[in-house]
Amino acid sequence: MRVGILAIEDPLFVFEFFEEFVSLWNTNQRKFDISIVMLCEYRGKRVFSKGLFKKTFTLYGKLGTFLLGMEYIFKMMMAKVTNFKRWHKAYTVEQLFIKNSIRVIRVDDINSPYILKQLKNIDLILSVSIPQRLKKEILSFPTFRCINVHSGKLPKYRGLLPTFWQMLCGEKNIGVSVHFVNERIDDGDILTYSEFPLRSNDSLYRIMKRAKIEGARLAFKTIERISSGNCTIVPNDRTKATYYKFPSSKDVQAFKRIGWKLR
Repeated sequence: MRVGILAIEDPLFVFEFFEEFVSLWNTNQRKFDISIVMLCEYRGKRVFSKGLFKKTFTLYGKLGTFLLGMEYIFKMMMAKVTNFKRWHKAYTVEQLFIKNSIRVIRVDDINSPYILKQLKNIDLILSVSIPQRLKKEILSFPTFRCINVHSGKLPKYRGLLPTFWQMLCGEKNIGVSVHFVNERIDDGDILTYSEFPLRSNDSLYRIMKRAKIEGARLAFKTIERISSGNCTIVPNDRTKATYYKFPSSKDVQAFKRIGWKLR
């Protein structure tokens, strides 16, 4: 099976996903082919854009945003330094795939004719945290369609930052879902689901990283099942769906009031 990956260059959280995913891929003798990785820009800009900075500031505040910024800069700098050496460790999504001899391209518009051409021989698309919505032309292209990893239980926690909303809504476990992608947000039928428990000393930062790692394991298992034709599909019931937007400052204050930490 030939898999194409759509993702963003996020060395903080998405990197955690792919570090686990590539490790499983290598450990299991590369059972499927990762043909191409396409790293999408955030609305035509780099991921760490002004708009995303504003959202991060709303969520994490001054200190949290500063610490995330320092972590981001450190990893991007280390990626540049270690590109000049025979350094096994990767620090960014792009570097991770390049070190595993996988083709990586940067993409401004994931629905462009150029991307359709790149996906001509792809059987399955794996979508992870992409900032653009896929259109019908892309979704109908692969033999086995497109799957997305969502860090929330579906259909209840559709939308943005589902880890935050699960914690705020009092869930005892954090859900992770892999589902087919259609033209609606988080609306496609569900392929696999797993969850892990919340601990009293957890923070949003830790949970987001754990959810990415759990999502990687679930995505790998899902691709194996699709490849073997042994995949059960569960309807993503729209009548039970709730869509969440990015948290406001009031939501963040409510999050803190019930005892959760952001970092």
